[in-house]
Amino acid sequence: YGAKMAEWCYHYEKPVLALHNLLAGRWKGDRVYVFADELGDVDDEYSDALNYARKVFGVRNVTSSANTHCKWLQPDEVDIEDHGLRYIYNHALKTFIDLKHCPDDDEYIAPLPLLIAIGHDGRGGGNFDFDDDEDMVDAVGSWCDSVQSIEIRKEPLEGVDYEEFRPNFSEFGLIEDEDEDEE
Repeated sequence: YGAKMAEWCYHYEKPVLALHNLLAGRWKGDRVYVFADELGDVDDEYSDALNYARKVFGVRNVTSSANTHCKWLQPDEVDIEDHGLRYIYNHALKTFIDLKHCPDDDEYIAPLPLLIAIGHDGRGGGNFDFDDDEDMVDAVGSWCDSVQSIEIRKEPLEGVDYEEFRPNFSEFGLIEDEDEDEE
């Protein structure tokens, strides 16, 4: 999308809707990479996903190669409608998210982009402040190695015994700063 993580991954933003629709449709089962602008040279946490990408693309610097060789999707090429996709299953991790159980007002960030993001540390070095919620900090990027196992659907899957994950990614730090500016 070309914007910083904090500029595009709030609930119901067009890029988030496009990501959901693509992963539910023509990208279902594909390896999809979301590279945060903080990737830099520190990639130990994401070594499996990055090594796979380096091997597939035949490059050392995946971000630079993607910027040079990958096609940017144009808005008219992507479905950005809200189709009521509610359940996000990660079959490799045997977990799921019910988006109705996640906060979705202006302060909260859609979970999927951060779960599959490579390079966003969530510890104050990135665009978000997770209000010292260690579970949320640790969850960032935790699905980047299993994107191809994600299934997004309107209805719940029957007959699966997966654990529900209820992420509450928020940008509390920035909101507090804005409130201070208003006073």
